[in-house]
Amino acid sequence: MLSDRGYVTLDDAPENFDAVVYVTPDGLERCADRFIVDLRRIRREIWTLVAQRGAECDVIELADISGFPDLLVEHLLDEAQQRSLIRLSRREHYIAVTWVSPQLRRLTRVA
Repeated sequence: MLSDRGYVTLDDAPENFDAVVYVTPDGLERCADRFIVDLRRIRREIWTLVAQRGAECDVIELADISGFPDLLVEHLLDEAQQRSLIRLSRREHYIAVTWVSPQLRRLTRVA
């Protein structure tokens, strides 16, 4: 059911010891919308931090400053990138902001 709706994908290849379930961005968004109280405020807070700190801030730094889980911060940064508000660089487990749009600065009222 969850995979039919595109919320998860399953990697159950014969060479894998265990089946691996991946939560898709849509699945994470649906979960966040449903179970995270005040998601709009959190999104704005993370995006404001990004606009203030500019390029080269990373997921771990933003999670530490905001007190929110790094998975949620990563999801909100992915969302901002999909909206062309920022650009991200991914190197293995390191995810950093490389560019912040003027539009995001305006949206968060950071000059």
